[in-house]
Amino acid sequence: MINGLEGQALNHKTDFFGEDNLPLSPQAGYPKVELVDHDGLTISATVAAPDDKKIGCWFIMLPVPMLGLERPTEYKLKWRFLTQDNERYSLVETVLIAPKKDRRDTDVVLLTTDTLCRINIPISVDTSIHDQTIRIFNDNDLIQTLYLADCKVDAGDTKTMVEFESASLTPAMKSRLTIVDVQYRDRYEQFVYNIWCVTPQITKAANQTIAFLLDKSNVGNIISALEWTYSDMMGYLENGLNFFNAITGERMYTTTFTGLNMQGPLLFAWVICSAYWAVQAQIVAEGSLAFDFSGQSINLSVNRMEAWENLKGWLEKQIDDIVKPLKQQLAAQNILGGDGSVGTTQMQNPQNVGMVGLTNAVTTSVWYNGFGGCRQGYRR
Repeated sequence: MINGLEGQALNHKTDFFGEDNLPLSPQAGYPKVELVDHDGLTISATVAAPDDKKIGCWFIMLPVPMLGLERPTEYKLKWRFLTQDNERYSLVETVLIAPKKDRRDTDVVLLTTDTLCRINIPISVDTSIHDQTIRIFNDNDLIQTLYLADCKVDAGDTKTMVEFESASLTPAMKSRLTIVDVQYRDRYEQFVYNIWCVTPQITKAANQTIAFLLDKSNVGNIISALEWTYSDMMGYLENGLNFFNAITGERMYTTTFTGLNMQGPLLFAWVICSAYWAVQAQIVAEGSLAFDFSGQSINLSVNRMEAWENLKGWLEKQIDDIVKPLKQQLAAQNILGGDGSVGTTQMQNPQNVGMVGLTNAVTTSVWYNGFGGCRQGYRR
């Protein structure tokens, strides 16, 4: 069986030899190749080309259109060969076309109101096999072990969806490592996932960060590897929160905000720090995938590094001008942790914050005696 993906070209080779084991010579316009569906309708067609490295071998690069598939579907690849002697040959091969994925299935994001967790395993799992497990860790602690036999399992041709109760997951701005051990054919396979259980306010922070980073021209990313997934954004939010908590300096201290309910200026500062991490990762990815070409009459540049570098510089300025003064204000008011809800309730402008100093001198009428009290002084 030949495997293909909708929206991409199907590359395939086939040999054509006669009964005397000699390569066949086709007429012009042959071999003809068609991709047909189960109703016999032609989806795509092309003419095969000879392989320069192997006599009698013919190859195709057949474009497969977007078919709107929801699961892998079988199609037929029909070859028709007409020789110089008007002899006809035909060949029918099966092609399994998989749907194009617009997102990665390696991570799962749950809201606190979700009671079920769904994981997509990229292979077909035999549920009759025992000792296939799902293990969920919180840091180094194993908090839940499940057997696939006790879960709801929907096994397809190329992947398996597993659904289970997520009662052991409490909201936190960090992922839970999840390890799935299944048997595939004659060996055991292990798949690793990150599961996020987040509050609605964390989702709001993710949406604000994504909206801030998206191209306003709605051009989008042509290269799918440069696109952000929701789980990517959760990782940037976690790093951004740790970055915000770790900022120290003059009149600034480390904090322990959890990010579960960040409000007001705290939410804004968190989004700025998270966007900074996302932009830094994007710069690395853009640099590795940048492309420049120069010819005699054309110059082609697929390079957005300058725009991302400028955005990084702007974010650094916001951190210096807004985030760090906010950390100083938090330290002055002794607000060093919590879920972040103080952003709209307890934070006040520090206009009335001041210091009172007492000086003990010979002219001081009330002076400190050094033993927890004051006594009347004397006048000269």
